[in-house]
This record gives sequence, structure tokens and C-alpha cells, in this order.
Amino acid sequence: MGGISSKCTCASSADQDHPLDLLHPSDVDLSLAASEENNIQDSESRTDDDEPDSPQVSYQLSLLETLNSFRIDGLFTDFIIKANGTDFPAHKNVLAAGSAFFRELFSKDDVSQNTCSEFEKVDPRTMENILNFLYTGKCKLDQLSAAPMRKVAEVLGLLDLLNHYIEQVVEKEGSTPKCKATFNSLIQEAVLTKLLAFQVEGLYCDLTLTTCSGRVIPVHKNVLAAVSCYFKGLFRSEMKEVQESNVDLGVIDEGIVEELLNFIYSGEIFITFDNARSLLQASDYLLIEHLKRRIIDFVKDSSTLANFWWIYSLVRSFVCLDEVYQEMLNFVCNHFWSIARSGEFLEITDQDMRWFLSNDDILSSEAQMLESLICWYKHAREEREESFKRLLNLIHMTSIPDLYLKKLAVDENIDELSSFPGYKLKDDVSVDEVLKTAHFHNVVLFGLTHRLHYTHSYNLCFWLPFAGPWSLIARIPHNKSMLANGTPLIYTNSGLYVQVPWNNPKLAFHRNPLTARHLLPTPCVAPTTDIEPCAPMTFDCAAVTMGRYIYLIGGMSMQEVSEVKTVQRYDVERQTWATVADMCEPRYELTAVNYKDKYIFVFGGMDGSAHRECLKTVEKYDPLKDRWSYVKSMHQPRSSAFAFVHSDMIFVIGGERGEDITPTDCEVYNPATDDWQVIRIQVNKLYMLRGQSEEGSCLHVTSNECRVNGKCGCLETADLAVALPVQSNIALHDPAILEEARITRPYVTCINGTIVILDFSTCADGQRKADFYFVNPESGDFRVLRSLFAWPTDISYGAIMPLSRKDVMKALKDYSAQEASKSYL
Repeated sequence: MGGISSKCTCASSADQDHPLDLLHPSDVDLSLAASEENNIQDSESRTDDDEPDSPQVSYQLSLLETLNSFRIDGLFTDFIIKANGTDFPAHKNVLAAGSAFFRELFSKDDVSQNTCSEFEKVDPRTMENILNFLYTGKCKLDQLSAAPMRKVAEVLGLLDLLNHYIEQVVEKEGSTPKCKATFNSLIQEAVLTKLLAFQVEGLYCDLTLTTCSGRVIPVHKNVLAAVSCYFKGLFRSEMKEVQESNVDLGVIDEGIVEELLNFIYSGEIFITFDNARSLLQASDYLLIEHLKRRIIDFVKDSSTLANFWWIYSLVRSFVCLDEVYQEMLNFVCNHFWSIARSGEFLEITDQDMRWFLSNDDILSSEAQMLESLICWYKHAREEREESFKRLLNLIHMTSIPDLYLKKLAVDENIDELSSFPGYKLKDDVSVDEVLKTAHFHNVVLFGLTHRLHYTHSYNLCFWLPFAGPWSLIARIPHNKSMLANGTPLIYTNSGLYVQVPWNNPKLAFHRNPLTARHLLPTPCVAPTTDIEPCAPMTFDCAAVTMGRYIYLIGGMSMQEVSEVKTVQRYDVERQTWATVADMCEPRYELTAVNYKDKYIFVFGGMDGSAHRECLKTVEKYDPLKDRWSYVKSMHQPRSSAFAFVHSDMIFVIGGERGEDITPTDCEVYNPATDDWQVIRIQVNKLYMLRGQSEEGSCLHVTSNECRVNGKCGCLETADLAVALPVQSNIALHDPAILEEARITRPYVTCINGTIVILDFSTCADGQRKADFYFVNPESGDFRVLRSLFAWPTDISYGAIMPLSRKDVMKALKDYSAQEASKSYL
């Protein structure tokens, strides 16, 4: 019987013979993915159904694959394995970490002199396969190549691992990439645990790091170079540090060096608000991209109002956080008013203030922008006098009502404001009304008419409730079908999208609706552009925008007249359609919301049963995985409800429940804990004191009890737990003082941290102004506002939303006295 002869070349080594047969698997293809690029491609070949690896497991895989690529390229190697005349450079630390044979071999003699081991009767392709397996836990096997692999693995102390790999991954029918990944993670963790132990004990180390305190830490070049481009470039140079085998890391805090080494060897890191900045500085200096990616993800996941100023300081300090900068910019645009009311805002520099005021994409009224600047100025008036005068030029004064501007100049004693011309309102409006509405001058209502005009078409229009009359955007010809209340109406940066539910529903598009002129309805007004779908569309579906996509979710099929669970996605930029993963169950008249551009949540709706049951189930869509999954259900079923995001929570309010109109409670969902809470806000029934103004103390109404300034009274009909504005000297024993406001067709959203309820039922009376109810989600306090201009009597469906500063400027530019007089709808 032949055998494998293994010779170790060292200062005092003896030949070692092993009773293994000579192997010549020349007819077996043992080619392996030898480069890091191929290994990465193999890891990316997983299907969408596979669970992604955790960041730590992904890092460990990447580290070992990079070490394997170093072995193949002969980088930072310190040992040679000879197999039947072929040399295989390798790393002692990795060999010892993965193989009991090499650990014993290196322990017998002076490690620094032990440089070679020879396996005379092993086929080179088998040895290459074994080394790939030892480094990464991966190899390509069939029945012919398994036998010679087992023989070599037995010598190296890898037989048990190889047998487990063959049984679980190679021979097991239907084995999945997940099964392979599970096995790979076992060997990855085992090898890296040994490497970390070697570093702590100073074994097989070929470099030292000197900390700021003078402490010397032994490390391995190949491991550091595999993770850090800084170290990789340094070790391949002729720098003094290479010749002396020592690198001075005095610029990095010693505690951070310990955390860095733990991450480099294991992929484990605990990032906090306290150490994130130091870790980012170190990872940026040492070019550790894996750690930088981990910190970026931590910062992105921490994007809340409470953490905003920490993130702001971090992002403004590091160029490497460009990706987070864009997300922070979006956050500022959506939450500026809440940011401006924080104490930290008053302490920012004039450069920071210029950065905020220069952003025309902020969803805020110009009055709020001006108020934020004045508050910042008054905080240090003498020091900021000149800066304030310069910064005033960044406020778009022509977007602020002139009455409000002049009033502000007097109240705040700021003469500079008197020199700016404001926007001239076209109605005779009191200063008090202007002051009440100033913070909401950037809201717009996109509306659809319900009744047909003599033009036999539906009118698509928009309206700035506190600035001017309705503007016609376009006419949509009808086809003997009434416009459904469930018609999605979506506004994006590129234009307005509306699904028109004809016999063959389509998505229609109108570019730049806010630049539409006030024109009489005439045949010359061009209709919207139809967007042909790639598959039959549904009606009574939900629509959500996310990035450059519009998702149309669920609904009723026009062809089969049945509920569907399909989801279609329209790419606004490329103007293409795609079908994404189906929901878990069919539903129509559902509610959907975009949560922080990360997930889509759908709530309730009607199911596909014969009884048309109302649902309380909730599903979450992850666009990265293209997968829907159930989360915790609501407390009660709802269809056609309203949902919006506020302070990291999702509010679901209103809707229908079978025969009952409007469920009694508003439910609040916390995606972080997958938990629901109930607060008592109804949108179909609101109470206010007769003849009282919106200002005053609060009346809290619950079941059969009301409370004003701590005093209790009785109400028989009230079932509401929001705060109502009253004066403290009002006697509450007489329910006649309360006026009930019934809202039959509400629209609910969140603007500037306030729940905005728009009452579509006021369309029934053309003489009335439109009613808006503003409810504070935390306290329940609310006030009633009425628009400054009357609206048409036939707008019965639409969507109210905040506009950016630049969109408000576009819209107001089209409101002239001459055109307003021609306005007709």
C-alpha cells in the first residue's frame, strides 16, 4: 500500500510518514472558486427566499474568503505546503486555527523556523480543495472526489468536519443555500475564535501595535490587511513600520483600539451613541469599510427626533457619511418645525441656520421658517444682529401673507420685516384668521369631482385652502362609471398620479400640477396622460410611494370582480411596471402607509369571503427581501381607514367596520415592539363649545364624564377623549353648550406633528367655508379652523398634504387677481 509522505522543513524536524494511499483523481474536476470575487458572487447567488446572513456572519465569511484570496495570491504568507511537487503558500495562523495537525506541528519546534511541510503523494488538486475547505468551509465535491478528500482530511484533523459537510450539504437531497450557510458559519466561527485566541496569547503574530499609552499589542498582518485597506497598503510598502514590524496607533484612543481588534477578528461590535464617533474616526482613518458600513446602518436606524442633533453633528463632521446625509436631509424636510422648536436649534451657528433656510424642499410654511429664524435671532440678539439681516434674504417673503408679516414686524419689534412685501390675500380677512392659519399655508388639497359637469368629465383640481381659490388641472373623461371613493391619488416630485377606475382601470399622470393656471373649463384643456399597465389593474386598492416607485396594493379585480392580493409597482423615473410579491391574503378597501422608506404596512380592508368580512390583520412588506409577512393585528377590524406616521408610530384612525361607521378608537402601532395601543380619537364626531373661540383652556371628554381644569361634570352623549377648547368659567352641567360636529366624509393625515382632519361633508353647502380640525396626537387638544376661501360643492374625494417651499412658490405665482376673477369650478 502506498502512502503520503509529509516532510516538515525546520531547524530540528524529522520526516513523518502517514499510511495513506497514493491518490490520483485525475478524472475528477476539483476546480474551485479561487478568487475573492468568485466567492462573493457565489454568496450573492442566493434566492430571494433565503434568509440573509447576519452582519456578523457576513463579515466572518468575507474575512475568511479574503484570507483565502491572500493565500492564493501569496500575500502575507509564512508557510509552504508541498503536494506532489506543487507549492501552496499559506498562513500559519489560519492553518493552526483550522487544523489540529498543524497546531501540533507548530508547537513542536521554533515557529519562526518552521516554514514548510511536504505531502509527497497527494494530488495538488485535492490539496487545493482541502485548503479552500480549511480556510472557508467551502468546497465542491462529488462521490469520486470525496474519498481522497477524506484521506487527507483525516491526517489534518478535519475528517469530522468534512464528513458533516458531505452528509449535510453534498449528499442531502434538496439541501438549500441556507443549510450550506449554516455549516459554513460553524467553521467560520471556529477558525476566527482560534485566531482571536492566538492574538490574545501572542501566537503566530508577526506585527505589534503601539497604543497612545505605550502598550504593545501583538497582531497578525494577514488578518489586519484582510479588513483594512490602510494596513494592506502599508504592509505592501517599504515603510519603516514594515521593517520594524510595529505600527504606532497613538492617534486612536486605547479603548477604541481594543474594540477595533475585537471587531477585526470576530465581527462583533457594540455601537452606542457614546462610541460611534470614535469608532467612525478610527474606521475612516484605517479604511475599515465593514465597520464603517455597520456604523452607517446604526446611524440610519437611530434617525428619530430625539437623536436628530447627535446625527446632525456626526453627519456634518464626516464626509464618509454621504449616504446618511441624504437621509438626514429627507428627515429635515419632513420634520423641520419639530426640529426648530428644540432647544438645540437656538444654539446653532449662522452657517447652520443658512443651511436650513437654503433648503427649499422643506415641507413647511414660510411663516414657520421666518418664526424659526426670529426665535434663533432673539436667543442672542446682539451677537446675531448682522447675521439675522443677511439670513432674512433666504426667507421667501412673497409666500407669507402680508397681514401676517406686518403684524409680526410690530409684535416682535423688527423694523426690517416692514420693508418686505408679503402675499396679498384676495378676501377681506382679519388678522386673527391669518395668524391662526399661518402655520398651514403650505398645505394643498388635490381634489376630484364626484358629479359630472356639462363637459361629461371629472375635474381634477387643486386648492391652497388659505391662499386662493380652486385651480383646474385637467379633465378626465368618464365612461359611464362613477368615480370611486377608493381611487388612489398620489403626488410625487414629478407630478400627480391618479388611478381612474373605468371599465379598464389605468394610472393617469399630469406633470407639474402646481403650475396649472386658473382657467374656465374648456375643451382645450388637455386631459391627463394614461399610463398603460403591464397587467390588469384593480380598483379600491391602496397606493403608496417609496423612493421612485408607486405601489398599487390589493383591491378588486375588474375582470373577475374579486379581491386580489397582487401588488404592482410603477417606476416613475423609468416609466416601467413590475409585479412584486403578493400579500399574504387578498383584501380591498385597505389602508397602506410608507414607514420611513423602509417598509410598507397594510391595515385591514375587506376580505375575499362570501360574507365580505372586515379585516383586522396587518401585513408588512420589506422591499429589499420582496416579502410580505404578518405582524400583530389591530384590536378591531377596519376598512377604508386612514393611516399616517408620527413620532416613529403609525396611527390608524377612522374607517368602517361592517355596518358600523367609524370604529370608536384610534389605534397606534409601534413597529419596533410590534405592539398596539388604543387612544380615543374619533373623526366622525367632534364636540366644541357653542360660540366659543378656538383659544382657551381644555375640556377633556370621556364616556360619561368631562373635566375642565380638574373639575368634573356629566355628559350623557359624549364618547370622546380628546381635549376641547373652552373657557374655564363655563358651566358644564348643561350639555346644550356643546355643539356636535358630525363629519361624514373625513380625510385624515399628519402635518407638522398635528393630526389634520378635513371635513368633505362641508361640500354639501356651497356657502360654508371648509372645516379643518387640528388634533394634537399627544395631548388630544384640538382646534377648528375654516379656510379663507369657499370651495366648490362637488369635490367629494381628495388628499391633503404639505407642500415644499418651492412648490408653494410655484403655486402662489399663478394666483393673480385677474386670474382669480376668472376662476370657475
